Amino acid sequence: MAIVIDDKILATANISERELLTEIAFLLYEKNIIGLGKAREFCGLGFIEFEAEIAKRNISRFSEASLQQDVDTIDKLFGK
Repeated sequence: MAIVIDDKILATANISERELLTEIAFLLYEKNIIGLGKAREFCGLGFIEFEAEIAKRNISRFSEASLQQDVDTIDKLFGK
């Protein structure tokens, strides 16, 4: 699927195509619609660039559910 956005809209918003793709990728990632790898692929950032953006945006790489699952696994392994 292709989405076409008129250059005039980008100019009015004062944003580049890459910046828009990055914004969309992080929105989808933050809402858990796509995963880390797909978000990186979508916006075309390398691993280090993407990790820097995550830190800059203060986005958690782990959901509350993921953290709870890890805690439950540790409890099972260590008998707590």
